[in-house]
Amino acid sequence: MDLLKKKYSGNLDDTAKKYIHYAVDGTERMELLIGDLLEYARASNSDSEGKVKAIDEIVEEIKTLYWLVIQEKNVSIELTGLSSVELNHTSTRQVLQNLIGNAIKYQSPAAQPVIVVKVADKMSHWLVSVSDNGIGISSEHLDNIFTPFKRLNSAKAYAGTGIGLSICKKIVEKQSGKIWVESTGGIGSTFYFTLKKLVMASPVDTTYDTRKVEIAS
Repeated sequence: MDLLKKKYSGNLDDTAKKYIHYAVDGTERMELLIGDLLEYARASNSDSEGKVKAIDEIVEEIKTLYWLVIQEKNVSIELTGLSSVELNHTSTRQVLQNLIGNAIKYQSPAAQPVIVVKVADKMSHWLVSVSDNGIGISSEHLDNIFTPFKRLNSAKAYAGTGIGLSICKKIVEKQSGKIWVESTGGIGSTFYFTLKKLVMASPVDTTYDTRKVEIAS
């Protein structure tokens, strides 16, 4: 369809051009959907063990991946807390990539996008959060935000299939963790997720907020 559009667009009327546009757009959406479905399937079988990497290195990888859009939108991505903590490389990167990507996508048009990634030690788990100052999520949608194919905004306004957060949920739960969100429409969102430690560490912070975990369960 792309070749037809490039080679023969001068010989086609407006109706034919419109049909070609619909066909190309449809196949692009289908390709995106199939890719996300494969990721969703892989998340169920992902290995919770394996190569580990420091969280600051993982965040730098994601910043490199989104380098162009970060420059275009003047996005600020900060890492605070325990920046040298080592986590499962593949699964942590997948979750953070989805959450940071969403934070960039759903930015507020009235403010410079600021994304803050934070890691805290919570006894048997690491608590990771990703905060933004974007468009936020209204309270009535918070319970369904991790449901597959649940979209809160039109596909024309924001591209995607609505499966990214479902992938995050599967990956986190595969590692005996939980994921949840706190958000206010028009102000921003903070996504939290816990990752179980492979080896128990000495207590650092005993002020674990069990209320938030109960909300996510």
